[in-house]
Amino acid sequence: MIKTNLKWYTPENFDEAYKLHLNNPSIMPCGGTTGILRTKNFKNEGFINLKNCNLSYIKEDKNSSLIKIGALTTFNEVIDYIKNTSYKKNSFLGILLSSLSSSASHPLRNRITIGGSLFDLPIWSDLISPLFLANVDVIYNDDKKINLSNYVEERKSFPHIIKEIEIHYDEKQSYFTQRYSLTNFDYAVFRFSFSYLLSSDKRIKSFICSISGTKNIIYFDRDFNDRFNDLSINDEEGLRKIIFSNDFNFSTDFRFDAEYKSQVLKSLLFDAVKNII
Repeated sequence: MIKTNLKWYTPENFDEAYKLHLNNPSIMPCGGTTGILRTKNFKNEGFINLKNCNLSYIKEDKNSSLIKIGALTTFNEVIDYIKNTSYKKNSFLGILLSSLSSSASHPLRNRITIGGSLFDLPIWSDLISPLFLANVDVIYNDDKKINLSNYVEERKSFPHIIKEIEIHYDEKQSYFTQRYSLTNFDYAVFRFSFSYLLSSDKRIKSFICSISGTKNIIYFDRDFNDRFNDLSINDEEGLRKIIFSNDFNFSTDFRFDAEYKSQVLKSLLFDAVKNII
């Protein structure tokens, strides 16, 4: 249960906010407040209101394929920004738009923030899978930097407040993402995303795949991705062997058995790679 005597703190700037959290990690940063809605066992002593920290922004350097997104930027703000660019559907920005647009409902996307979604990182996150196709750094506290994969593993081990994320993406790659859920509004059972690059003789030159909704929230295995390299796009049996022989490490929940999730994922991923590439 959430305590009824929680105290709210409103620092004047980001430096005050993260220092307050470092001094007392039980006083938690609060962005769009959606994480509080599903809290069951709440032991924190208070919240830090980040409204004065100027963390809602999007900065893009198109010359270097770099985009910086402030931690308090909402999903809908990112969606609106991408819609006003000359993005392509099979570009990184295109699949980021697709992923965020299918998350929750429009009113909730007005509150779900980029930083809060990474900090909380629910297993059904629609944000995390596309991000693993790019080189993403999480900037936190006094401009410390950590790679996204390390952040996912270590985020609960140290007190911090996310400041922004820096996304370096490869414009030469083509991208795809797909979500599996019972209904459009329901939580995602899983989401898979992949990027690829073909050689002149129609062989896979580069392949990167990430899957959210697995036992460890995200499945990203470089050995699995490397198995696609130099595979002919016409080698359907080779593709089937790579995907269907792999263990994607799902867990059983109140809705689906782990084996069911795995088989559905393998079928959808196989069809997507076969038909998209």
